[in-house]
Amino acid sequence: MLAVPRRPADHPADDLRRARFFGSAVFFFNGLVFASLVPRLPEIRTALDLGPAAYGLVVAAMPAGALSLGLLAPRTMARLGTARVATLGMIVLAAVFALVGAAPVAVLFAAGMFLAGGTDAIVDVAQNSHALRLQRLYGRSIITSFHALWSFGSLTGGVLGSVAAGAGLPVAWHMLVIAVLTSLAMLASRGGLLPDDGPATLDTSPGSALPAEGGLATIPVETPRIATGSSDPGRDSRCLDERSEQGGAKQDDRADGPVAGSRRPVRPWAMLAVLGAIGTVGAMVEDGGSNWSGVHLDVTHHLSPGITGLGFVLFTAGMLAARLLADRVIDRFGRRAVVGVGGLGVAVGFALAALWPEPVAAVAGFAIAGVGTAALIPLAMDAADEIVGLAPGVGLTVVSWVLRAGSLLSPVVVGAVAEVTGVGHALLLIAAAGAIVAVCSRALPARRAG
Repeated sequence: MLAVPRRPADHPADDLRRARFFGSAVFFFNGLVFASLVPRLPEIRTALDLGPAAYGLVVAAMPAGALSLGLLAPRTMARLGTARVATLGMIVLAAVFALVGAAPVAVLFAAGMFLAGGTDAIVDVAQNSHALRLQRLYGRSIITSFHALWSFGSLTGGVLGSVAAGAGLPVAWHMLVIAVLTSLAMLASRGGLLPDDGPATLDTSPGSALPAEGGLATIPVETPRIATGSSDPGRDSRCLDERSEQGGAKQDDRADGPVAGSRRPVRPWAMLAVLGAIGTVGAMVEDGGSNWSGVHLDVTHHLSPGITGLGFVLFTAGMLAARLLADRVIDRFGRRAVVGVGGLGVAVGFALAALWPEPVAAVAGFAIAGVGTAALIPLAMDAADEIVGLAPGVGLTVVSWVLRAGSLLSPVVVGAVAEVTGVGHALLLIAAAGAIVAVCSRALPARRAG
């Protein structure tokens, strides 16, 4: 029977629910920590006397740290375990952001962002690895629900940051409070995650049991029969076989290509390149929503510090709303349709924010872009983790690393263009990237059968 350390369960379904709850907590606080700082970035930029280009270079230190240290994630997870890396890594990340909030000069701010980026990259792989393992146990798409909790944490952090900015609370004290809350939550969550030696795939043998909720997948238990409410083990096995046959029609055919459901054979590394491009644009969009929405509303529309965070808050709210619905939409329409429409949403949203002269339209554009980008990174990671022909974890790690290259390039390029043309016109680069994603989506499966 699967047992979560220090938290024994009476039924294996309880283990799954507990692991999903605490795994969601990691995603929530991962979104909250950095998002709490985002509404304070215009203040920090002013306090450090940074122009658009210099500001772009400084905030690029975070993805630079991710690129430099992110590839250490598999080795770190193998040595310490996924649960420990995810939770203790979050404690380190929160502490680093507290130091970033107190940085008196640009060099120290950049150094802190570099360390935060590296830590976040490792935590990101660990939390997504745990989430994808749970998804395989559930037997259905749940990955975007975890990312929805990340978005909810990001929304919560954005609201807290905006309130703190409006109240005039010093950035250092604000981020210290966030660090303490995050640390307490992670210490409570560590024992609830799946152990690293637990099952990673669906077990449909007669010695397994279906959790009480019909949508959950099975994991080994001590009982010798399937818990279908029948006393006839043979009938129980037939019921499970029927469920498997019905569910099999909805599963992607992995034999057609390196990613489940692909229409034609594609080399694994070619598919990784496509998925990396999709994830990179998703990272660029999130960078635009976090690092540049407030600056755009500040520089272009001259809004107050308590209001400039509204662009990021609504961007995140749009992302959250879409992610809450995304799993069902993905199961219904497939990856290709979701990514294609998402890319168009990004293009329309950032074009509206960049070109329309009213601040209300700019904020609405950021919200639309948030909806569009909601599933890009989760689906890129999901598809990368399923690529046939790669060792476990390689696809996920590579795509995670590549998309952070987009996070590194985005603030530098947008900042350089903004220095010459203005922030509004620079955001059109992200709109163009969204249109490219809509084209790249053609390489993904059309839809799930059935």
